[in-house]
Amino acid sequence: MPGRQISLEKWAWLAALGACLLPGCASLRVRSWQPPQVVVPVTSFKLIDDAGDVSVAETWYAEAVRLDGAGSATAVDAYLQCAVAAWPAVEMLAGDEPVVQTAEGSPVHDGVEDSREWKLYHSAVVGLITSSQKWGRWSPQTGLLAMGPQGLAPLETAYHGFAWAPTEFGTLHCVGDYRAPQPERIHRRDGVGVPLVVVRSDVGPQRPFIQPERRFAATALVRPAWTAAGATVRLEFYNPLRESQLQTACGAVPLAGDATAPIVYAGVNLPQAWLEPFIRPAGGGTDDRLFMLEPYQPGKIPVVFIHGLLSDPLTWSDMLNELQVQPQLTDRYQFWAFRYDTGEPFLTSAAALRRQLAELKAYYDPCGDQPAASKMVLVGHSMGGLVANLQVTYSGETLWNATSRIPLAQVRTDPATRAALGAAFFFDPNDDVSRVVYIGTPHLGSAWARRAVGSLGSALIETPPQVTERHDQMIRDNPGDFSEELTRRFPTSIDLLEPSSPVLNAAARLPYRPGVTLHTVVGEGRYTVGSGPSDGVVPVNSARLAGSSSEKSVDSSHSNLPHNEEVIIEVMRILMEHARVVDASSADGALCK
Repeated sequence: MPGRQISLEKWAWLAALGACLLPGCASLRVRSWQPPQVVVPVTSFKLIDDAGDVSVAETWYAEAVRLDGAGSATAVDAYLQCAVAAWPAVEMLAGDEPVVQTAEGSPVHDGVEDSREWKLYHSAVVGLITSSQKWGRWSPQTGLLAMGPQGLAPLETAYHGFAWAPTEFGTLHCVGDYRAPQPERIHRRDGVGVPLVVVRSDVGPQRPFIQPERRFAATALVRPAWTAAGATVRLEFYNPLRESQLQTACGAVPLAGDATAPIVYAGVNLPQAWLEPFIRPAGGGTDDRLFMLEPYQPGKIPVVFIHGLLSDPLTWSDMLNELQVQPQLTDRYQFWAFRYDTGEPFLTSAAALRRQLAELKAYYDPCGDQPAASKMVLVGHSMGGLVANLQVTYSGETLWNATSRIPLAQVRTDPATRAALGAAFFFDPNDDVSRVVYIGTPHLGSAWARRAVGSLGSALIETPPQVTERHDQMIRDNPGDFSEELTRRFPTSIDLLEPSSPVLNAAARLPYRPGVTLHTVVGEGRYTVGSGPSDGVVPVNSARLAGSSSEKSVDSSHSNLPHNEEVIIEVMRILMEHARVVDASSADGALCK
């Protein structure tokens, strides 16, 4: 099930499975971001003379299907002619029919979607998108090739409201009916156009911290266009997260869209990535990755989601599905995520996140002159909250003294190991993080870590050979200088969740950077023997945090917390509050100038 985190109770089942910084401010300047409209240069595609005649559209559609079945690439042109012929009738129907409201409040035109003209147009656009890729008439570099007066040429194409470049529009998947266990709600809007899931092409601009083949939503339509050169046909792509209406000759009409489909597509087509990184962590945070869900957008506040133990970023599917359809949030925030090997100690993961946040800032904000970037929000579930915690606290000597009896400089080891220890145990808080949301975070550990299932889960983790070699060298060459926790073996993530762990307890005592606002979400409604009220994994007293600005208690199991509706609403509330505080702070600063 996409995004479902496996709780500690199920560990017994697992046993059965048996950057570079840019030199100076002048090296990169990022413009203030606005959703752009991009128009690819026009090619003169001849309009059929009787556009608007539905019988002609029927004829072209039948011909397109015949050509497609016969293996002819000219099916692309027939689908295009059908869409053009059907468009005027669709435009008129959409403009004339009364508007009603769906249960989600989206405007649709009652009965229009059931008309023959509408279905014919929709099928023609689907056929055009599908056949153009099938017959090699679509590519990110050229767009869609259509037969014009001088032969094949790129069709005029417009892109509305995307942070993505035209050359990043790779494979196009038309969205049909689907069901998925997660996200629980589908945000789909009826209207003109065909909803798509676009798989990002890597032939576009260089964008560090963007996943390869990132999926995003789009809506495609085809309609006549009039230019100085005369009448032509335009293929248009709209961002359904930012555009809900289409301007036509008959007025504004609803634009179709499906915001959920890319999330479902990722959950179905990407392998469940939580088990391997738990059992076989790469070590040293080498596989840990911070990535942006959309290209970097100056002026928007980053929100970083950090998953928990035995999980991956898909655990945020329900939350991101709800957040991305709230314009008051998407206008203010950009969403990022951090994926890490959950079998490695959270100190190592925290060091990797700390380093990558610095690298991302150095690339996209080298001068540090983007105020929104310094108002970052971290949202951590379970162990992800511990990773987040180490971004906003001062280590001092506290963590190291909980592990070693001698200073780091006196440890006999190689330079690489010394540097890795320094990055994990010694740090200052990130000045750009101003708010943290902890969801079911075991600040004081979990009793499950000390029980049989915890020991079994810890035993399943295979420490990488290079890490074992470094550990053995340190213990051998520094006899008696390290705590029992480190001497016994290189600790796993579960070892550090043991309530008696010296490192965990030291982390809980670290002081916060002044000005950081903390929020806590606590799961309850279960009972853990020896720990009292809990979410089934993390005791209530471990999830609570002194000094939190707010605390929300939710009746939920530990693994379901990121999917829980009350939790999602609470995160929305916190983000709205954060935006108000940032606005008020900006206004106060302006008055003082």
